[in-house]
Amino acid sequence: MIIKNNYNPIITYDGVTILYGRVIIDNKTTISNEFLNSLFVNSPNLDEIKISLFYTEEPFNLKINNDHIFITGKNDKEILLGIINLLSLKQTSMIIPNQIIQDRPKTNHREFMLDIARNIVSLKEIKKIIDEMFHNRINYLHLHFSDDENYAIESKIHPELNTKAYLTQAEIKELIDYAQKRGIEIIPEFDMPGHLNHLLEVKSNLRCNPKSGNSLCFAKNHDYLYELIDEICDLFPGEYYHLGGDELGIKNQCNCSECQKLISENHLKSPKELAANFINELACYIQNKGKKVIVWNDALRYGKINEDIIIQKWFNYPFDKTCLEEYKKGRKVIISSATDTYLGVPFSLTPLKKIYHYVPEINDNIVVKPFGVSSHLWTELISENDEIERAIFPSLQAF
Repeated sequence: MIIKNNYNPIITYDGVTILYGRVIIDNKTTISNEFLNSLFVNSPNLDEIKISLFYTEEPFNLKINNDHIFITGKNDKEILLGIINLLSLKQTSMIIPNQIIQDRPKTNHREFMLDIARNIVSLKEIKKIIDEMFHNRINYLHLHFSDDENYAIESKIHPELNTKAYLTQAEIKELIDYAQKRGIEIIPEFDMPGHLNHLLEVKSNLRCNPKSGNSLCFAKNHDYLYELIDEICDLFPGEYYHLGGDELGIKNQCNCSECQKLISENHLKSPKELAANFINELACYIQNKGKKVIVWNDALRYGKINEDIIIQKWFNYPFDKTCLEEYKKGRKVIISSATDTYLGVPFSLTPLKKIYHYVPEINDNIVVKPFGVSSHLWTELISENDEIERAIFPSLQAF
């Protein structure tokens, strides 16, 4: 709502989200002054602009009134949303008129997933991606760091896993701090019980068949995995933990006598149900650490998954109504459409127009209001920074 049009220059804007002026920041929030000052370039040749930031009982509000800008909200995330709005205000005349903006996201969980397991992505490059996420209001970075190819963060309790390129724990902490300042939470994903080939090459005794298979044996002692989960939860302070659970090669699973015995003792119908039990047990362990657990929607195909586990839906299986049924029952669902919001695939398959017009759906073309939405970059065929940037931009901004 424009409350007054005033075409005298208030703030000029150079097109790269840096505001010019003699900016005075009156900050009554816990947001770092150092970070706020980094967003603005002070110029003694322009009029003084005062920006006031403070908390209110009301939701986010941005008010521009001549030489004074007010950004208010209930918490730091809402204040940061106001700053993003301010930074993105640009007209052809390079003038921002007096106005009030009240912005509301369609969903509170807006995510980008980055695969660093298949090919490592440098700390510098991830920070660049986080900057773009910040300016485009994407507030969760889902870090897929484990897969068949690699365990891509440093483990100090099991350093034998770090046989390839990885981010050190010091780099992870720096990354978490960098993201937090921008209102972004990093969600770690330690994918299991499938996609574990790298770990099982190191700990081959955890396989049902020691010679092959990328899935672990459910009947073995899993202290090794729990120790890694403890380390991950200690390293990542955020609210969410992604447990994976996708693409389990169930046909080659549970072919040992110990697994068969476990199926019989628990009166289960199939190895799939054993996999579902395993996921539920791990989820309970992680939840007892104060985390909210997310799994891929594949897990619903194994058996009954605890109702408090969030489902991340990436693919429409033919004739599979399970995810839709769970959504109707009230389960939280994050929509991550492989055919609409996966970046890095040929632009003929996911052109910008398709991303711009994407509407989340679960199945049967039923439009939903999901708990969250996500776009993804898998890096099997991408390794260099310029390749990563070509794959992500401008598709991430379109998302």
